[in-house]
Amino acid sequence: MTYRYRLLLFFLFGLTFHLQAQTVGQISGTVRDRATQEVLPGVTVVLEGTDFGTATDEQGRYKLAGVPTGSYNLRASFVGYEALLRSNVSVTSGNANIINLELSAGPSS
Repeated sequence: MTYRYRLLLFFLFGLTFHLQAQTVGQISGTVRDRATQEVLPGVTVVLEGTDFGTATDEQGRYKLAGVPTGSYNLRASFVGYEALLRSNVSVTSGNANIINLELSAGPSS
């Protein structure tokens, strides 16, 4: 192989890897009680229709990383609280969306 050919292959491989890495984004935030504004640990947060989901940590924080670009419905649920649905959450390439949520006490779903 010539030097130029190797250099071209290296450049194309690097470009392909870079483009693939930019086709995902991230959603994160904090979940709080609407009335008291206290953080809620253990809340289930999922993107409906996908395998992406997590539970909030001790500080009420959640993070969904590696989410393919697109529009999603974000659902948060916790025992003793009404489930919350945030529709049309947009995930764009390489961006981190911060979506803070507030749950209202009431019947769980």
